[in-house]
Amino acid sequence: MPQTRILLVDDEPQILSMLDDLLTSSGFSVATANNAEEALLKAQAATPDIVISDFNIPGGNGMQICRAIKSHPDGSATRTVIMTADEDMAHRLEGSVDLVVCKPFRLSDLLEQIEKLVKS
Repeated sequence: MPQTRILLVDDEPQILSMLDDLLTSSGFSVATANNAEEALLKAQAATPDIVISDFNIPGGNGMQICRAIKSHPDGSATRTVIMTADEDMAHRLEGSVDLVVCKPFRLSDLLEQIEKLVKS
């Protein structure tokens, strides 16, 4: 079975590193980006199975990235996850993406939710 490809997008280096380590050690193939332009270039190079993006990132927002990737024929099946510290935003995003994660979160909870997405 091929490795699940995850594109991780956040402008905070510590979060990118922490999530990259967690997901890689859990068997996922992870690409990281710290802005919208870099995320879209990486998605073009290798369509991700899952995009995990902070909502607020330089050059755009996580929803714009998810929509752009899903609008491409190769990305139509890509699962989308948005992270935000804004609870009101989280409620507004529900139903627009596969998963909304409120910051702060427990790494074990996020990993469990990602594994459920992979199986669904």
